[in-house]
Formats: sequence, C-alpha cells, structure tokens
Amino acid sequence: ALATEVTALQTTLATAATSTDVADLTAALDKVKADLADLLAANNVYTPASNPILINSAATLAFAETLGSKIGIINGDITVTQSSTMDATKLAAVLAKIKTVTGKVDYTATGTSITPTAGFTNLTSVGTTLDVNVDGDMSFPKLVSAGVTTLTANALTTKVSFPALESVTSLTGSSLNVLSFTGATGF
Repeated sequence: ALATEVTALQTTLATAATSTDVADLTAALDKVKADLADLLAANNVYTPASNPILINSAATLAFAETLGSKIGIINGDITVTQSSTMDATKLAAVLAKIKTVTGKVDYTATGTSITPTAGFTNLTSVGTTLDVNVDGDMSFPKLVSAGVTTLTANALTTKVSFPALESVTSLTGSSLNVLSFTGATGF
C-alpha cells in the first residue's frame, strides 16, 4: 500500500504544472513519510547483526536494554548466560520484552552467586531450539510452542512450569523424552 502511494505521488509529480500542485504533492509526501515513520516505530522485530544476540555481561545487557521493544520478535537466536555481574532485575525486564524467537533460545544461569531470573514471562514461541540450564526453577508461563527443547537436570530445580505449552518438537532432559529433576516438587 505504501509503495502504491509513492508511485502515485511520483506519477503526479511528473505532471505537476504549478507551484500549488507541487505544494499539494509535498504535503502528500510528508503524510506518507509520517505513515512510514509510524510503521517503523511499531515494528518490534529485531534481526541481530551477528547471530545470536548475546547477553553474557553487564555491557551486553546494557546494549540489550537500548533495543527497547524492538526485541519483541527476534528474527534469529538469543543466548543468555546470566552472570553475577549482571543486574538480575534489568535482565528480567529485557527478557520480559521477548515474545517470539524464530531461532534458538539458550538460557544458562548456573553458579553459586547466581539466582536465575524469571525473565521469559511473555515468551510465546521458540522456532527451533529451547535450551535451559539453570540452578533454580524454570518458568515459561506463556510459552505455547517450541522446537527441540532441552531442560538440563539440576538438583536445585524445585519447580518446572510450562502451563500454556501446547506443542513441542521433542523434550529432552537426561535423555530423549526423559526428565529427571530430583529436587522438583512441581511440574
């Protein structure tokens, strides 16, 4: 639709004979520019320049924060390795903005000084692979579909929660289709 408007404006401009015609065309072009700006602002799709988007330090977390709502849909992969130098609240806020990932989600939060964040609170779809390895609970409250899913067994995991999950290519833990969480009291 936008391309059609631009073509029509170009055709009309070619036949414009008066300054009034040119002024009218300029106003129409300004409206198209404004519509395009609104469309781009509403575009919450981010394609990483280098795949995957990597969040593994305070600096890469700060970069992810600058992307704002553009990471609502990630056209590619994301790897998150939570470290003790990261602000867990800021990490949770960034991860909560992600709704769809067309590729792989790899989330690791292990170590004695790390408390995994419940950040993927709005994630609904993972295209190819979901890998989760955390020293704590796993919760993906809105995840509806995922590709190959690997949940690494961990004695510190007391709860695994995927209440909205309807479709998964495969589910792997200690082995294919076998999950073993010795500390889990809820799934």
